[in-house]
Amino acid sequence: MVPETVLVSSTPGSVDRPAIQASDLQGSVISEQRPVSSQLPRGIKFGGVENFKQSRPKKKFSSSASRFIEGASYRRPSTRRLYDSRISEFREWCKSKKISVGSASVEKIADFFVHLHKTKGCQYNTIMGYRSAIASFHKGFVDSRDGTVSTNPDLSKLIKGIFNASPPCRNLPNWDLPSVLWKLCDPPFEPLSSSELKFLTWKTAFLVALASASRVGELHALSVDPSNFRKERSGIRLLPNINFLAKTQRIGKTWTPIYIPKFNNMASDPKDLLLCPCRALDAYIDHTKNLRSNESQLFITYQEGYRKPAAKSSLS
Repeated sequence: MVPETVLVSSTPGSVDRPAIQASDLQGSVISEQRPVSSQLPRGIKFGGVENFKQSRPKKKFSSSASRFIEGASYRRPSTRRLYDSRISEFREWCKSKKISVGSASVEKIADFFVHLHKTKGCQYNTIMGYRSAIASFHKGFVDSRDGTVSTNPDLSKLIKGIFNASPPCRNLPNWDLPSVLWKLCDPPFEPLSSSELKFLTWKTAFLVALASASRVGELHALSVDPSNFRKERSGIRLLPNINFLAKTQRIGKTWTPIYIPKFNNMASDPKDLLLCPCRALDAYIDHTKNLRSNESQLFITYQEGYRKPAAKSSLS
């Protein structure tokens, strides 16, 4: 049970400021009301990259150096879309409260997080995502002791309080993996030589995803180009397209090839061989080799007369 009144204390360096207070995470955080504009300065656009480019101090870097510096702040397209959506939502909330978007106070941002939890049912991880989105364009707090949106201790305590009030609950999957696997051993998925392309695609994508534990983006970037797809005696080694940037890829971390072993020397039951990802990949590539034209992406669409690289949404 959550206590009736929760007091979030300030940090030792800021004892002269009022503490954030929340009542059962149901009331707004008490804060000073200041009627300021909710608009950013003219010309400022929403979106992490645009705000970075327009708000950072002007320095006399060469055009080449500037491109690399700005490139360091670029996020993956999916992340940028998510940030833009969350920043837009924060903007509308600030507009309704008549407060500044780019310089909202700690107390106001705390109010917004409570609003997300109360009104939308957002939990810890989602609110952390909003925090990162706001931090990507926020100009900073008036009091330097408040740190930044990302580091402010009061916001961290508030989010931790939301986590403690509603800890995540992991539910068991509502589908049975063994049942799915055994289904893949029967028609229309077998025999592979006569299986319809749709079912062959489903089976191959599922088995490769299962064997590689890859994200959808990584599966989408897999290629049949000889430099990215190599058959070995004991398995198949895969690499994504050279232009692919993984969501979790970091500086100094090279992309590790995905290695999928053959089941020949591991299967204890002859039926297990029907679930070998390498066998499915061989059949899939052989089936699609005359449908690809010059397309090197591993997975393509299977609609008749409409062959093109499969989208991420199709793979997911």
